[in-house]
Amino acid sequence: MTELPLKTVDFETISANSDDSVFIPEVVKHVTKKKRQDLQGIRGIAIISVLCFHFLPSEFPNGYLGVDQFFVLSGFLMCMLLRRSSTSLKSENFRSSVIPFAFEFYSRRLQRIVPLYLLIILISVLALFYIFPDTAYESNISSGKRALSFHVKSSDNSRRRLLFNELAEKLNHDWSINDFKNLNVPSCDYERENGPLGWCRHKELNGKYKLMLIGNSWAANHGRIIYEECRNRSKSILQGSSQGCDPLYNSPEATHCTGTVAKYRKGVVKEKPDFLFITTKFNSVGDPMPMGVTQLKDDPIYRSMKRHTDILTENVKYKLFLLKPLPHIDGEKVKDIVGMVKRREDLKEFDKILIKRSSDLARRRYEQLFKDCKKCVSIDYMPLLWNSSTDY
Repeated sequence: MTELPLKTVDFETISANSDDSVFIPEVVKHVTKKKRQDLQGIRGIAIISVLCFHFLPSEFPNGYLGVDQFFVLSGFLMCMLLRRSSTSLKSENFRSSVIPFAFEFYSRRLQRIVPLYLLIILISVLALFYIFPDTAYESNISSGKRALSFHVKSSDNSRRRLLFNELAEKLNHDWSINDFKNLNVPSCDYERENGPLGWCRHKELNGKYKLMLIGNSWAANHGRIIYEECRNRSKSILQGSSQGCDPLYNSPEATHCTGTVAKYRKGVVKEKPDFLFITTKFNSVGDPMPMGVTQLKDDPIYRSMKRHTDILTENVKYKLFLLKPLPHIDGEKVKDIVGMVKRREDLKEFDKILIKRSSDLARRRYEQLFKDCKKCVSIDYMPLLWNSSTDY
């Protein structure tokens, strides 16, 4: 244990304050000037935990708490600095001392923070041209310009004032009434004037590849994403979508989908894209196997899917990307989620009635398709949307 040197204290100068506290000048001076390496170390741990949360979120799910820890400790250390410099405010002319003090305090903070801040922006912009994909160019340049001017996008104050339950209900309502209209992609020239289904070709492209996107309404739903991510790599993006029809197989009972598979096949043969995307909400490909059939090799639905896929891949230069099926949900029950969360009810039980149709058989057929198709690449949202630990 380290003892304070008593010779630094002149006991004759000890004075009692009005609140009966004792002030020991040299002891206070000795303590406040000592740098708290322990707190600096804890701040370092907080920074590392936040980095681990960003790069390894599954292993460090609570790493974001390092943000709170860092700012609490930073606030404490700032108070120590202010206390150390507070003697300058005890002079008789308070106004003449507080302004230079504030200027010196903030100028030192800026001298430490701004150079590193600008260096990180410079490194990020340089990395944009050599590391990040071309699709991230415009968004990162825009973000860099805002960062240089310390500009933050403002949010809707009316939304910010809403409680979580009210906001969730409002967003769900707005999306429901505008569901079909939201499928329109501004960058697409539709063959039909009002869209959003049917054929359309995207404009304002700057690349070298030919892309094609087909499917049911989910293809139209993905149109904006494909355009924003691939516009700087594509010279052509052709999009085709239809209501409730699979591009690889439709059962004879789905009379409104008659000729859909042939229409898409003809479009791909004519376009001959470098990359083909099939994004669809499964319908007929999830139908049960015929009586007595247990193996996919004997399944007429899978054989039809495989036959059409072979024709498509023959006319695709590089890769065919297929979205793996997701379960069907009961849209009428979606609006009940907010109320259940508010009442703290068991969401696992609710999930059992939310799923209207399982995607297990449809996913089995697609998984076999990926094994039999060398050009096919899987796109799967299930790991992001499905909690395997709770099975909902």
